[in-house]
Amino acid sequence: MAVHVSLDLDNCTFGQLLAFVDAVESAGASRSARGTLEGSTLHFHIADSAAPTHKGEEPSGVDPSKLGDLAISSLIDALSAKRR
Repeated sequence: MAVHVSLDLDNCTFGQLLAFVDAVESAGASRSARGTLEGSTLHFHIADSAAPTHKGEEPSGVDPSKLGDLAISSLIDALSAKRR
């Protein structure tokens, strides 16, 4: 299944950006993958053939079992920032 991940960069925190990068890598994108920028939103499309690979790459330092919590925290932070 293809995965599309996007992040609105307006008022984005550094922590949200890190969680986004971890999510894109976990979805199977390589470190050389290129995203697209539409307005202030960064998009990555990871095709079916992309599979997570860790050969020769540094570990991201994120426990995969906590990735969902990081993503939810990032969304909460983003929504809170937009309310201010």
